[in-house]
Amino acid sequence: MKIEDYIRYQPESGLLFWKRDYARQLGGNRAGRIGSLGYIVLYFEKKYWFGHRLAWYLATGNHPKEQIDHINGDRADNRLINLREASHGENNRNRGAHKDNISGYKGVSYMKRDGRYKARININKTCVNLGHFDTALEAHKAYCDAVERYHGKFAKI
Repeated sequence: MKIEDYIRYQPESGLLFWKRDYARQLGGNRAGRIGSLGYIVLYFEKKYWFGHRLAWYLATGNHPKEQIDHINGDRADNRLINLREASHGENNRNRGAHKDNISGYKGVSYMKRDGRYKARININKTCVNLGHFDTALEAHKAYCDAVERYHGKFAKI
């Protein structure tokens, strides 16, 4: 059985639907559910499928080479305009600030020792120090300039 014979994808809405009855699923019903990590997942032929990877396959006819990035960061938003192929590193660039970040800005940390803020960016697995600043906003500006220059379309501020 091929999954494309059972699942239909709507690129504009990002939704997946059963084309016909399968196991306990009725044809015409939405396929998948939001899993514990926030991604749409569905079970077909003894295998779990991530909705975004399945959507990409159904829309393009090709399995993704590496990862699929959700451009807006919403793991359940599988509209085709929100999906793009990405390497692991590119996908990580599109993450937000860590939950324990106290500066309020991605790439900026508070240096308790001298009461200043440090801006850093990761470029090709190397952490690059962008300098020390008197305010978090100044450090954030340095980070923003660097992220636009080095991360391009995968930049997330």
